[in-house]
Amino acid sequence: MANTELMDTEDELKFYQDVHAILDEAKSKIYEAANNIMTYAYWNVGKRIIEQEQKGNRKAKYGSYLIKRLSQELSDKYGTGFSVANIRNCRQLYLTFPKESYGYSLIGRIHWSHIRILMI
Repeated sequence: MANTELMDTEDELKFYQDVHAILDEAKSKIYEAANNIMTYAYWNVGKRIIEQEQKGNRKAKYGSYLIKRLSQELSDKYGTGFSVANIRNCRQLYLTFPKESYGYSLIGRIHWSHIRILMI
């Protein structure tokens, strides 16, 4: 005779599925929120680069020393993900989606990888 305590009823299986769905949805929302926050952080990094290195101009007057140095600083402190290319992407994000543009209001809703494709 089988132990009935180990057998799941249809109701219990539905319960487990519901709990899994709740947690999966929460994880998805956490990922979306983190993406939104990081995208705005990257936009603000780009803004600071323009303000500091470029003094508001579209191109820097003295090369990319600051970007290389910033890449090293951030990599030392935060680890991977802050290559020179990624820092340049932050700058390009700010130039492509200025705060006055309609795109600025959308950047937090689009994944960073998709934004990078749009900037090509």
